[in-house]
Amino acid sequence: MKRFKELRHKEWGLRGPKRRHGKLYDYKTERFYDAFMIGQTLGHYQIVERIGAGGMGVVYRARDSRLERDVALKVLPEGALSEPDARRRFRNEALALARLNHPNICSVFDFNTENGVDFLVMEYVPEESLDKRLAQGSVPLDQVAKLGAQFAAGLAAAHAQGVMHRDL
Repeated sequence: MKRFKELRHKEWGLRGPKRRHGKLYDYKTERFYDAFMIGQTLGHYQIVERIGAGGMGVVYRARDSRLERDVALKVLPEGALSEPDARRRFRNEALALARLNHPNICSVFDFNTENGVDFLVMEYVPEESLDKRLAQGSVPLDQVAKLGAQFAAGLAAAHAQGVMHRDL
């Protein structure tokens, strides 16, 4: 992990992000992260596989070597927390999320920085992603209603604790 930034910029030549959904995005960087991150260890979490990505980073399934369980580890984009105010806000958000306890909200276990990589550790829920489910075709209305009710219950619980999700 020590040579991460050096490799990223020199050997892989990863520059020139593109726009995707109105946001800057670098496809080469995503492929590099996946190739580089699988098998790496951040803290006591060994990265096993990529399970998703979004505006706030790439999410991997990782193995917690201390508690011998799988977790979801979100690696934040490089530089996302470079400013002290951004780091403070992120810490406050992680603390607020860690206080939530609801069956429809994944638990936050940890947040840390190692070798310049900022990451958040959450409960791993081994279910099929919504993207994969939708790729199989339309979802029956009763399942949509059930998922919607679960989503709304989790969101209501978060709102009751003063936590607002800004990326829905």
